[in-house]
Amino acid sequence: PSPLWRNERGDWATSSGVYYTLSPTNSPPTLSSLPFVVGDFDLEVDINQVSDGGIWLRIDDNAQNGTLLVTGGSGHSGTGFYYHTITDGNFSSAQAATGPLFNQLDNIHVRVSARGPTYSVYLNGSAQPVSSFSPDGQALSGHVGLYDFCAFPVETFDNFTLTAACYANCDGSTAAPILNVNDFICFQTRFAAGDAYANCDGSTAPPVLNVNDFICFQQRFAAGC
Repeated sequence: PSPLWRNERGDWATSSGVYYTLSPTNSPPTLSSLPFVVGDFDLEVDINQVSDGGIWLRIDDNAQNGTLLVTGGSGHSGTGFYYHTITDGNFSSAQAATGPLFNQLDNIHVRVSARGPTYSVYLNGSAQPVSSFSPDGQALSGHVGLYDFCAFPVETFDNFTLTAACYANCDGSTAAPILNVNDFICFQTRFAAGDAYANCDGSTAPPVLNVNDFICFQQRFAAGC
């Protein structure tokens, strides 16, 4: 694996080009994170023999605060995704659980897009997210990493990529200028649709979407990418 992986908990190793833990545990949960602090981001990873693992999202240095996306959990019986929020080391109950999406021990490809307070999860190249989650009170920046709680058969990770993203580039354009009037139109459209992406300021008090989100977007746009 890349030497950037920090291998904090679980004695992570590589064999035949894939990454996995030699000591899967949930007390405390295994963790191998990257050193980068990211805000908005996109990550992709192949999970082989998915069973009970996941991806840490915007965690602090000791994973005492942040979010954990669980893939195939529920005691190695799950067939979808759910989330835990972590606050001062305390884990919430399962949040935003999906229905069945795959089978235990399938090989799956997962993409996670983080924009503002919202995580969107895409499965096996899907164009539409199979899960979206906007946790309350969580930081909008932090580290990402891998989690695994599967001793046998061995669950492994491969082809992990992490890309910093730009919240203000609402339409996802790559042609210069990346930020332009189309991003304002995109934001207005998503605001009108009640899309969680439009909650730029991360507020939770009703109305969640309000004029402050427009001000927030203008500030993010002015800051550039």
